[in-house]
Amino acid sequence: MNSHLTERQISELMIDGGNPEHAAHLTSCATCAKEVADLRGALSQFRGSVHDWSADHMNGQPPARPVRQRLPFLKPAAVLAFLLLLGIGTARFLPVRTGPDASPQIVSDAALLDEVRFDVSRSVPGNMNPLAASFDTGR
Repeated sequence: MNSHLTERQISELMIDGGNPEHAAHLTSCATCAKEVADLRGALSQFRGSVHDWSADHMNGQPPARPVRQRLPFLKPAAVLAFLLLLGIGTARFLPVRTGPDASPQIVSDAALLDEVRFDVSRSVPGNMNPLAASFDTGR
């Protein structure tokens, strides 16, 4: 090989031995061999640090598993269902005034809704009625 190994080729060598041709290149190229040796050394130090840290923090016992609450959503769901039923049950007994004793606001709202319903049901806007009438009569 004329050139040095790429980072990918070095990674493949570290993972699974890589291509035999690349492994042979390490014997003839001091630069690539040094890079692979440095990488192996760094990984070995990291592995040792992890083992040391875990030995210091484990004290020979596995970490305690957190206690898992069974069905943690059940309590909030039950409270929500209770409040919903309470609201529906209370609303059932509230008086609804729609007759002559209804408040002026309800009457005003009903009149406004009737006016909107009439405006929406027309085929042309009100200010174009004269024009629409002239087409209907054939003028």
